[in-house]
Amino acid sequence: MIDTAALLRASRLADPAAGREPDLETAARQLGLPVHTPHHALGDAFTTAQVLLVLATRMERQTTSRRPRPLTVGDLYTVSRHHRGP
Repeated sequence: MIDTAALLRASRLADPAAGREPDLETAARQLGLPVHTPHHALGDAFTTAQVLLVLATRMERQTTSRRPRPLTVGDLYTVSRHHRGP
């Protein structure tokens, strides 16, 4: 499982000391993304997918300058596990 909340913490877009999971709507807005029908399964899934894509793209851009290969799903999983929340 790749946890978008953990990726937000890893990207310093959420406070790891907050004691709660980052808010999806706030995160989407911070990233300049639309929020699709909040608190409905399909809308939240679509918003989450967009947040994931933006975070993964940002992380890949930051890391490819330090290593020659693209970011993988395994890399995202490792970051996700390392930045688990409360």
